[in-house]
Amino acid sequence: MKTTTSKLPQEFLNRISAQYPAHIDRIIAGFNQEIQTAIQHNFFSSKKPEGLAANPFSEILDQRPVFAHDPHWHAGQYYVQEASSQHLYALIKFSLEGLNEPLVADFCAAPGGKSLTALNAMEGRGVLWSNEIISSRANVLRENISKWGHGNSIVSSCDTSDLAEMGAQFDLILVDAPCSGEGMFRRDQIAIDEWNPGLPKMCAERQSDILTNAYHSLKPGGRLLYSTCTMAEEENDAQARWLIEEYGFRSLQFDGQAFGAMELEHGWLFTPGAQHGEGLYFCLLEKPQEEAWSLKGARKKGIDLLPRKREEQVKNLLPEIDLNSYTFFENKQGVRALSEFMIPLLDSAKQVRIPILQAGFALGIEKSGKWVPAHELSMMKRLPMHFNEVPLDFEQALRFLQLEDPQIQAKGWVMVTFEGSRLGWVKAMGNRNNNYYPKHWKLRKGI
Repeated sequence: MKTTTSKLPQEFLNRISAQYPAHIDRIIAGFNQEIQTAIQHNFFSSKKPEGLAANPFSEILDQRPVFAHDPHWHAGQYYVQEASSQHLYALIKFSLEGLNEPLVADFCAAPGGKSLTALNAMEGRGVLWSNEIISSRANVLRENISKWGHGNSIVSSCDTSDLAEMGAQFDLILVDAPCSGEGMFRRDQIAIDEWNPGLPKMCAERQSDILTNAYHSLKPGGRLLYSTCTMAEEENDAQARWLIEEYGFRSLQFDGQAFGAMELEHGWLFTPGAQHGEGLYFCLLEKPQEEAWSLKGARKKGIDLLPRKREEQVKNLLPEIDLNSYTFFENKQGVRALSEFMIPLLDSAKQVRIPILQAGFALGIEKSGKWVPAHELSMMKRLPMHFNEVPLDFEQALRFLQLEDPQIQAKGWVMVTFEGSRLGWVKAMGNRNNNYYPKHWKLRKGI
């Protein structure tokens, strides 16, 4: 599959020819290359691919399979993500050096690829706050983070100005900003159809608002990783220049050229076809070391954690897991396990009335004195568990994902697996098996 330059807007071709005269032949050649498929493996996966030098979990595929037919994909063992974006792993790792429990935010997170990259780089430490303002896209984000199974995430759906109200909370903020999408032209016909010469300026204005909110949300000395999938200068280096002049950020040195990116004044640009991926701009900036405002005394109005007696009851209901390092929150949907590092963030969110879609990971719900385990619990890859596991073959796994009876011989609650990947829960009743895979994730037949 490829998009030839004959399909590209002429005004766009004229502008990039003037903007990148020394590189225009390379850019044009890239637009005419075949599109390659890339995936990123989970940090907690046992598979160790040989992919991009910038990301040890990346893999470039020879051809694009039907991912819906792979149980490992449903189990969150890997995520389909274009190659250029996966290079950000190296900048995230670089930004988190020396931080034991980093607090990271992804301000424009859906569908979740860069959040998953951040989680891989965090290696189970700290907290990642992923936000998506569009509610329908936020639901996709929740699904992908749940399947990734790291358990140290918070998901919200709000304007980034609401996050700024929480004060200077984060060590690193990712802003993969909504943009004119020029770097995706060879992959996305809709991006071509919706493009017009005035679109970059309109997008730049929106990006500036988001970046201002990111400034207020960063701790002193915190870092901002800004990226777009466009080639328009006003959305890229011009934004970095504005942040430096307006807020005193400094541009950090990083050898993006070593990964095949084009060096600009403040950042780097992957052109379509370079290093197997699409067009991507990125820069890394550091906030000045100045005193910053943050919320005080948020714990007084914080979230309602479980009392110690109820905590012990929950732990006793789940003897198969060591939950001693977690605290718990309970509502009508059930009990969730939270790390101690999430509590101040959730307290601050409550104080400024930010609705939280998901925090930590769900353990399950108690019904009539009996425990019903949550699907999120089965996806937790960093957590040793000692539940009864039943391996499925390929056909059984597909039946399970289609919400059918996988036809197993067992008794009670069992976790079904495929080639070592946890797929979810089945309650074996003797004469039948009740499938507890989430209904809204059902694999439709015929796909």
